[in-house]
Amino acid sequence: MSIKSKLKEIYFKAAALGRTIPIAQHALVLNYHHIVPAELMEPNLLFGYSHSIENFEKQMEWLLKHYEPLSEPSKEGGFMVTFDDCSLATFENATPILDKLGIKGHFFIVEEALDQILWIDKYFCWISYVPFDTYTLNKTTFTITTDSDRKTLHSLLWKMIASGMPAGQLIELMNNSYAFKELSDIQLKLKKRLQCLGKKEIQALIKGGHHVGFHSQSHAMLSTLEETGLKNEISPHEAFYTNRSFAVPFGDPSAYTPKVLQTLIEARYDPIFLNHSHAPSGPVYGRLNLPNTSSSAGMKYYIQKHFETQS
Repeated sequence: MSIKSKLKEIYFKAAALGRTIPIAQHALVLNYHHIVPAELMEPNLLFGYSHSIENFEKQMEWLLKHYEPLSEPSKEGGFMVTFDDCSLATFENATPILDKLGIKGHFFIVEEALDQILWIDKYFCWISYVPFDTYTLNKTTFTITTDSDRKTLHSLLWKMIASGMPAGQLIELMNNSYAFKELSDIQLKLKKRLQCLGKKEIQALIKGGHHVGFHSQSHAMLSTLEETGLKNEISPHEAFYTNRSFAVPFGDPSAYTPKVLQTLIEARYDPIFLNHSHAPSGPVYGRLNLPNTSSSAGMKYYIQKHFETQS
């Protein structure tokens, strides 16, 4: 354990002194993205929402000691485990753990990404692995000489998405600046992290008693869409869903508006999951993204903060 990790653990234990395990009048809804082998993880943006297999299993074991696994968020004293985007790595690594422990997961599917690499993963792969050099995107020149420059570039490019640039257009600009095919070795190495599951895996999830919900057509930022585009984006074409649940893409406050939530409610989605702490409001629930940790004190700390934010 690094010195930083040791200091963080000391802080968590001190913060948890005298506190009971937090319980709310609704389920603790946890959200995960990618469950991967620890040796595959790197400290870059592509793995920013990833958990090692070992830490994910320890988190599930800890949760079972303190909460009851639930299938809906409105019940008190339990927890739900949700997965957005659903890579092959998550299917192969998380599902056996859930099955062993008797936990039923909720998997949210992006239809256009079935058996494909989701655009947001192409985006993060490009930013994380293009060689140090100077690149021109959308008539703007960026120089990457450090890993910090990559984060700065992400911040600048993300403003384009937030302002309404279609994801496909941005990906094309990135590809024109440095072709994705030049990262083929990386993509092959990280194939299961990058590629989303397909119908074969979805049917296996359903057969195992897990839940399958909708995560939009293309993982667009809903807050940037006009009414017709929004309705198209939240309208499923597939028939494999097990319920009317919906996880808002990105799910942070910039990714949706009151109009977006109202449109989802009118489309009879229930529950609707965000991706940050948010007090339950009708069918809308917030979710907690635990960091990649096996610390009991750390989990207790983050859950406590989550419920405090919701109150």
